[in-house]
Amino acid sequence: MPLRPDRQPAPMLFGLALLAYALALWWTFGGDPIGPSWRECDTQAIARNLAFEDFDLARPRVDWRGDTTGEVECEAPIYQGLVAAMLRAVGDVDWPGRLVSLLAIVWLAVSWFRLFERCASRAGAWLGVAAFLAGAQAAFLGTRVMPDALSLALGSAGLAAFVRHLDDGRARTLAAATALTLVGALAKPTTLQFVALQAAFAWALQPARLRAARTWLAFAVVVAGVAAWLLHARALGLATGLTFGVTFGDVKSPAPDHLLHPRLWLTLAWSTLRYGLGWLGALAGVALLVRRGATRLDALFGAVVFVGLVGSFRYSCDAGIGPQYHAVAALFGAWLVARAWPARAGARAGVVAAAILLAVAVQAIVAETEHRPGRAPTGHDETARIVQASCADGELVVVRSPKPAFDSFWRRPSNFEEPVLLHLARRKGWVLPVDGVDGERLAGLAARGARLYVETGSVRLDGPLGDWLERNARLVGSTAAARIYRLQRP
Repeated sequence: MPLRPDRQPAPMLFGLALLAYALALWWTFGGDPIGPSWRECDTQAIARNLAFEDFDLARPRVDWRGDTTGEVECEAPIYQGLVAAMLRAVGDVDWPGRLVSLLAIVWLAVSWFRLFERCASRAGAWLGVAAFLAGAQAAFLGTRVMPDALSLALGSAGLAAFVRHLDDGRARTLAAATALTLVGALAKPTTLQFVALQAAFAWALQPARLRAARTWLAFAVVVAGVAAWLLHARALGLATGLTFGVTFGDVKSPAPDHLLHPRLWLTLAWSTLRYGLGWLGALAGVALLVRRGATRLDALFGAVVFVGLVGSFRYSCDAGIGPQYHAVAALFGAWLVARAWPARAGARAGVVAAAILLAVAVQAIVAETEHRPGRAPTGHDETARIVQASCADGELVVVRSPKPAFDSFWRRPSNFEEPVLLHLARRKGWVLPVDGVDGERLAGLAARGARLYVETGSVRLDGPLGDWLERNARLVGSTAAARIYRLQRP
């Protein structure tokens, strides 16, 4: 598949359409509070701790730190650092992270427009980018306080620069591609898929570049840089016992026997149709196969996506748990749409396609409004207010999570740490699994500085724990979501 010449920047009409999309997304979601969103609360908390405790990007800190210094094993806080810089200027608010994600989606759209123009056509570029922006993935990531949109944008810009390098062969173009991809992969290690995509593009478009040592050196720099950060992050996590499951704990990979469950593959396929490939991408792929228009690059792109989904199978198989793990699959769906659009399609066909994409976009945004956790007050907000009023800043809190310490189905430790209440209350403390609380453990934590205990409302307290609390704690408030106890000092 030959590359088309690199054109001038995207036309003004494309820029205006992108601006209209961004304004619509911001008007719909930009002012939302984070609310009880686990991943967003943790991300915002790390940014807030960088902004108002110690701006040290090598030592990201969470709120569920107990009496440790709070360093956690996680991805490099590139996104959180940008948000922290904004928080220092505007204060402790939620919208800066949403703005960074929205700008990242805009940047991503421009990068893929240029790629689609070179590998398909200008009409295909329009439709491919529109297919991505109209999908559930863009609506999900576009204004979420999560690093995924930024890492995806960096990886996409790196891929676009690498494709330029395939043409011009310049060292500075390759260096730019390497730097962008490295920063993206540091922000989210799943962006390492873009290294594989770069190799795929080179193999399909300019195989001679793969015979150059500097190409492989560029790939190695990205992989080595991410590996170095992961070793550093692992050391932080082992020192404090705090991890997001990057190299230990709640890891995302499956056991081999999980790959033999047909039900999991069915849920993965459904999740990919919802947040990844999409129905439009799937139909475009079928059209390419029927017309025998699929190329080696299409197959390689699909293989990279498949390996990425299987590698994160524990989370990717269920869109309710990890829709962001389908982000590269969503780009593949847009790629298929751009590639499948007929070169001789008339203006009428373009109008019909635009109308379909507009309807899909409206449906995706409406559906996303139903999943936004911060749109309506919850019991967490009231509980957080009681927690904040019942202990001074600096006093430690113990929260009982609704999740167990171990996932018996996946046979992996469970990411039970509940960041929501600690984040909303602006307090630090411990989070215990639902099956890891008893009087002896609470007594030990009280001796280490815990002053409040937050019991989730789904647990009965008519056994030994209830008896211990009656003797050693005082109920200071209750909500539909929790009961809050003041622990006696030992």
